[in-house]
Amino acid sequence: MSFDEYWIVPDIGKVTLLPHVQISNELPIPTRWSDGEDIAKTNGALFCRDERLPEYYSHPEDGTAYVEETEDGVRSRTLDTSLLVYDAAAHYSAVKKAKQDDIVDSADALLQSVGSEYSESERAGWDQQFDEAQRYQNDNSADVPMLKGIATARGVTVAYLVERVIEKRDEWVAAYTAVIGARQAYQDTLDTAVATYKAAEDDDAKAEAIATIQDIEVSYSITETEESEE
Repeated sequence: MSFDEYWIVPDIGKVTLLPHVQISNELPIPTRWSDGEDIAKTNGALFCRDERLPEYYSHPEDGTAYVEETEDGVRSRTLDTSLLVYDAAAHYSAVKKAKQDDIVDSADALLQSVGSEYSESERAGWDQQFDEAQRYQNDNSADVPMLKGIATARGVTVAYLVERVIEKRDEWVAAYTAVIGARQAYQDTLDTAVATYKAAEDDDAKAEAIATIQDIEVSYSITETEESEE
């Protein structure tokens, strides 16, 4: 349990800390509220401890779920959980969104990390490089201007570069299919849990479905392959 703690001070109201002001002109000066808890309580200040509402729960519409007890200048209010009102719809919406974001964002982040050593401008030419590499594999006399220019600048043969482009493409496809396949599997699991929630007829069943959504553990991985310099 967690509590909100505060003071209710006469003529001042609710404060987090006892104020550094004179309590009354009838008392010796200075006699401040902040001079000590016992002094404050003796002069009518009330120290309050209110149990915090669990997330997605509220008090009943026509009253309160607090059970109040006051003793020696301390008011404690604890919750009678049997009176709390559960907002299953709000809980479901928040949990579903968080899990959906995790499924999508984690996959995107991992795929973005593949080939992260290459700039966006270099990535922009990958499709053309692969297209030229395929044409060269089918006919080594094919016109491959991009690969020829890169090979010349690097001091390697076009044949060597074609082999490396195809190899890198295969690595990317393997990573992509592994991550996207896993993402779709997580999505299937989430969709099943969502359907269970929507079919639930009471709060207990809904809470169980929500817990199932929360328990979906999203963890993507890519089998690392030995990389050599392109």
